[in-house]
Amino acid sequence: AAIGADATAWLITGEGLGVHQPGCLLSVVILEGIIRRFIRPDPRPQAMNRALAGVQSKVTVFTHFPADKVRETLGLVRGLSDIEASSGLDFELAEQEALYLMLKQARELGANAVVDARLTTGTYETNGSQWQVSRPVYTGTAVRI
Repeated sequence: AAIGADATAWLITGEGLGVHQPGCLLSVVILEGIIRRFIRPDPRPQAMNRALAGVQSKVTVFTHFPADKVRETLGLVRGLSDIEASSGLDFELAEQEALYLMLKQARELGANAVVDARLTTGTYETNGSQWQVSRPVYTGTAVRI
């Protein structure tokens, strides 16, 4: 119990366990961030890659496609990411999520392709903060070819 109390005091104040350095809690928080980022990677990108690969096997995306080869137009589809990206990794994940949501919507309409696919990004400040975040949006037209 004494060791546990000493460890807690050390984490908060930097005192105990023979160490007298203020700011140890900040060091632990920084170290935890490093461990999460590099030693224990974020599982979201791998899960999103699998989900995206599954829907991409059923729906093909085209930025340009000859109109005479379209058999049926099913309507406009859109994928708006729920992730407010403030870093490169978050933006990449958010872009994949937006693409996935657009393709999923197209598949639900019975499409086997999305033509005229476009990516746009909105950047704004979060609720009362000075941090800017981005939210990618994919749009296109669901079709059968």
